[in-house]
Amino acid sequence: MRKVGNREIRQPREPSSGALASIAPHLRLAQRMARVSSTGIAKGIYRFSSHESANAHADEALARVVAANARALRKQ
Repeated sequence: MRKVGNREIRQPREPSSGALASIAPHLRLAQRMARVSSTGIAKGIYRFSSHESANAHADEALARVVAANARALRKQ
């Protein structure tokens, strides 16, 4: 086997305690907002006539999931 290149793959560093403390509010908000575990798109095969219609379908599904998460968050 021939070795090509000499790039070294580095291991990710552990975040500092200050960095973890600064992102804690964002993590809590993300956990609170993720009440509905769905993509909003039912399983199946979808055929679209254009990329625009596929994007519109995905955007509508995302809007439904965001609304469902907001409703679930208000019920608390």
